[in-house]
Amino acid sequence: MASEHGRNAANELAGQGLVPNRVNQVLEEAVGAAYAHVVEQGPKRLDGRLSESLAGKLGLDPFTTLGIVAVVTPFLATFLSHQVAN
Repeated sequence: MASEHGRNAANELAGQGLVPNRVNQVLEEAVGAAYAHVVEQGPKRLDGRLSESLAGKLGLDPFTTLGIVAVVTPFLATFLSHQVAN
């Protein structure tokens, strides 16, 4: 999460009221779920997979996950494209 995109995502999540520890949990879960999804199925419908994972593993309500997914998806797209390229 040390990239500019990661910091931006963390800042936006904090702006939504998430405390730093929760921000880290959300980003770690989002990265793990996104990577697993891309490996299994490609990048299509990543947002649905993220919402399910955040709700199921972190106990977040569906409304909260929508806002989080909107914030972290651009970060994840950049992060994963760099991971796949390397």
